[in-house]
Amino acid sequence: MCVNCAWTGCNRPIHSRGYCGSHYNKARASGLLPSRPFWVEDTNTGCWLWNRKRRKDGYGRKSIDHSREIPAHRWVYEQHVGPIPDGLEIDHLCNNPPCVNPGHLEPVTHVENMLRQWRRRRAA
Repeated sequence: MCVNCAWTGCNRPIHSRGYCGSHYNKARASGLLPSRPFWVEDTNTGCWLWNRKRRKDGYGRKSIDHSREIPAHRWVYEQHVGPIPDGLEIDHLCNNPPCVNPGHLEPVTHVENMLRQWRRRRAA
């Protein structure tokens, strides 16, 4: 097993993803590192489970410009489907907070979102 940095000519110990700290930062900044997917698919449910930062209630968080965070499911929806209409929220049709699969997300009013949540709790 290699314990030294993968950068040619560097013998420093590995910090992350095969590189020492200095070369990891250089590789990341230059785009040499492949990006890690933001989610993992659950083949049983079809849910795309957010594998980055999550709140205590399970909802994913996406960092924007290192200065603020937004709900991950809203970010993924906008990337795959388009803008969320003003005044609407995103409902998880699968009732699984870490899920970011756009096929499991639907824009609804706040009232509709709360009604659906209430119905799901009563059915459980």
